[in-house]
Amino acid sequence: MTTANKTTSDTNGTNEILIIGAGVAGLAAGCYLQMNGFQTRILERHTLPGGCCTAWTREGYVFDYCIEWLNGTDPNSSPYKVWHELGALNGKSIKTFEQFNRVIDADGQTVNFYTDPDRLEQHLLSISPEDERLIKNFCRYMRRFQKLDLCPPLAPIPLMGWKQKLSMAAEILPQLGLFWRTGGTQMDDFCDQLTHPLLKKTFPLILMQDHGNFSLIPYLYTMAAAGSGNAGFPEGGSLGLSQSIARRYLDLGGKIDYKIKVDRILLEKDGDEQRAVGVKLKNGREIPASKVISTIDGHTTLFHLLEGKYMTPTLDKLYHDILPQEGNTYPGLITVFVGCRKKVGEGEPHSTTYILNEQEAELLPECMQGSILLQHRSRMADGFTPQEGSVIRLAYFTYFDRWDRWRNEDKPHYRRRKEEIITFIRSFLEKHYPGINETIDVIEVATPVTMKRYTGNTGGAILGWKSEEADNLLDRLINKDKMQLPGLKNFYMAGHWVAGGSLIKAAVSGRYVAQFLCKNMNRPFDSGFSNYQGGWHPDEWGLHLERSVSTADQETSADALETITANT
Repeated sequence: MTTANKTTSDTNGTNEILIIGAGVAGLAAGCYLQMNGFQTRILERHTLPGGCCTAWTREGYVFDYCIEWLNGTDPNSSPYKVWHELGALNGKSIKTFEQFNRVIDADGQTVNFYTDPDRLEQHLLSISPEDERLIKNFCRYMRRFQKLDLCPPLAPIPLMGWKQKLSMAAEILPQLGLFWRTGGTQMDDFCDQLTHPLLKKTFPLILMQDHGNFSLIPYLYTMAAAGSGNAGFPEGGSLGLSQSIARRYLDLGGKIDYKIKVDRILLEKDGDEQRAVGVKLKNGREIPASKVISTIDGHTTLFHLLEGKYMTPTLDKLYHDILPQEGNTYPGLITVFVGCRKKVGEGEPHSTTYILNEQEAELLPECMQGSILLQHRSRMADGFTPQEGSVIRLAYFTYFDRWDRWRNEDKPHYRRRKEEIITFIRSFLEKHYPGINETIDVIEVATPVTMKRYTGNTGGAILGWKSEEADNLLDRLINKDKMQLPGLKNFYMAGHWVAGGSLIKAAVSGRYVAQFLCKNMNRPFDSGFSNYQGGWHPDEWGLHLERSVSTADQETSADALETITANT
């Protein structure tokens, strides 16, 4: 935090709102503010929009880092309304799959988690008829979730009229029993009740989640949404989604400055309080603003940009009590991409989690949960391979602190560990697809330190908080504090560290900030729902992608995102 100098103060007649971060939350905030007549400018440290929602190329292969499924791909759903307002899915095809995931144990036994609850029930009963009661209950709940249109409310509760609140209550009240039963049952407790050992092992891996602190709700809702076409994979993938929203923002008159790193928030005294009047960049340059919105990592915002001086009891609880406790945020992730010259895995599901045997788990460096997810990404969207070929993504959870220590204190060991991952992946793929090693053109490894360096996310977390207590506190940040900090005027926070994980929550958080600002400025909020007719241009997306990472493609680093970050 920096007190504004005389030059900044004297030039602070600007009406421009600065948004820190061009991730989905920052882009959404910018879009909605531009729709409502505000002048905005986004400052992004990288060379591309999207933050975590990104992709890069190697030797013509597109490595899509983020989306496995996108909530809100059904045009009749509430989340789709948000994506339409942002131009995210306009003109895009959506792929859906019969199986959400397949899980194979170390002995080769398989459980297929179908998105059709009837088919899933029949399959699970064929494996374990003795678990009939639990299986039927799970599938019955899944059918009920398919009938629900779950989405963060499109307006924050403090801005809802009584009719909106009554309408929301009318939707929620009949489902309280469902939410109580499924939200009150942890996945671990559910598995403890199962008698069949195969189901006990495989149920927690439906989503490839570190399932600690998870109730049944995310499993049921996500599979139900996938079955009803509301959790598909969009054409263009992660970067395509981000670039479509960025196009919408620019069409609305917004501005994005890339390769800009914000170092401090500029403040001026305003009576007994302070107010944000701009930002100071890493290079010392100052940019004035009428208001500042931070959509980046919460810890960085609060403890670096603001030097920890605007903490509240809610934030103290989140960052001093909950954050240090293991399991309250998502763990680090190892992601490996493989580009090869032949099609592999034809006829098998697009996504499979393999439970490793004891020897395999020992050989895979720093594997947290003894399993690995394999996805055929080139079957999820067209254009991910240069010609005939395949892109395979493999991922597993790991320990951020170890990778971070090696990266900072022993880089040779860090590189050796990554080479060990590549050796394991080659052996693992050759076992499942004999002859594949002769066709592999490129293998890339991204560690959780890569995520930290690229996005600034605390602990390299892919989605931030993973705690029911944290979720309740996040509600206070929105509904009580209205995404602001007491004692600091003209400053707002958005993004998944404020609104919770998932792309739709990030987008909605940007919508909320715009709504609060409109309320504070006595302006009616306009979502621009019927005004935008922009569409999807895959050729332009591909060209943008190639140009954006062409410099990085010339590097030989085995860590794509770190290479790109170094170039910026």
